[in-house]
Amino acid sequence: MIDSLMSDESSRKILSTSYLTSSPNSSNLITSLNQRSLKSTITYDRSQMITSHMILKNYFLNGKNHFIDKYKHRQIDNAILNDFIIQRFLGHGSFGTVVLAIHGKKRIAMKILEKQHIVKLRQIRHVINECHLLGAIQCPFIVDLLYKFKDNANLYLCLEFIGGGEMFQHMRKQKNKRFSESLARFYAVQITLAFEYLQYLDICHRDLKPENCLITYDGFIKLTDFGFAKIVPGRTYTLCGTAQYLAPEILSNKGYGKGVDWWCLGVFLYELNAGFSPFYAPDHATLYSLILRCEYKFPKHFKEDLKSLIRQLLQIDTTKRYGCLVNGAKDIKNHIYFKKINWLSLYEKKVHSEFRPQLIKGYEFEYFLEKKDFIIPKSSICLFEKEFQYF
Repeated sequence: MIDSLMSDESSRKILSTSYLTSSPNSSNLITSLNQRSLKSTITYDRSQMITSHMILKNYFLNGKNHFIDKYKHRQIDNAILNDFIIQRFLGHGSFGTVVLAIHGKKRIAMKILEKQHIVKLRQIRHVINECHLLGAIQCPFIVDLLYKFKDNANLYLCLEFIGGGEMFQHMRKQKNKRFSESLARFYAVQITLAFEYLQYLDICHRDLKPENCLITYDGFIKLTDFGFAKIVPGRTYTLCGTAQYLAPEILSNKGYGKGVDWWCLGVFLYELNAGFSPFYAPDHATLYSLILRCEYKFPKHFKEDLKSLIRQLLQIDTTKRYGCLVNGAKDIKNHIYFKKINWLSLYEKKVHSEFRPQLIKGYEFEYFLEKKDFIIPKSSICLFEKEFQYF
């Protein structure tokens, strides 16, 4: 039986409204897939490129060894609720509430997961996976888990606080509700590096979207929400994720591998540059039909190198999809769309972002949902102790 779980899609529908309601007379804004061939790999600065790839490979291999060690010796509870001062509501995660907490002098994003709610949703395994994976992952573009613990009523994941908020909110504030070409490329590079690292660990994230990318004050990305993440050395069958980002092989119910994340990168890259998803329909049945046929159009302002990379990522046949081939992520990194990218310098954060969230005193939380009251559930007895004994 296929376990089915979909992310909240309310914001997704808002994002894609402009795509749905365009006037029939505005069809000149959209062009069909251009079949003109385009050389998709770069061949210059080859020695520098090879050196960069080798150094990054060593980073990822060392990261894999670190992950294996940390994952085997799983983190024990290292805090209690009384260690923190809860300040304000920040937002909602897949299965819980996120609040700002103070630990010592450090700000923490505390994810509070009510046990009863998790059991009701039958998401015990997903939540425990998120805890164990985040506790062992170490990547500059993935949010860090600092503390984890549980009490009678709740589970707590304490993550580094990323003050810039969700990428989605910043994208909606841009002109035409999309990022500039250079900024979209800058973000896509970081997700590519994060996914390359995860693939070394056999981890499939399965829920990339702008809402799950946080922006630091220095303008870099932190990928978050590992509620659907899973170690997938071979194939898995769970139907989960955000509808517009689902890969065709997920919908076909025949099993899938880590290649679904590279499909998500293609959708992500399209959305950052267009302001809307390549796949949208008023109902899931029609949407899934579009995805299974890989039926979409490019906005007129998309350049050939961008369209070429998106085509290579949005391949129904995984034996032809970039990221899934024998060279792995190298095919993506060597694509002409990324010809000006120094991958090593960006991984080491030796470059500057063209956009940094403004930090104005008194408005530190303008990138988060409006402050509101919340209550942390409590219980006089330990609920579901057996179910969460390995959290």
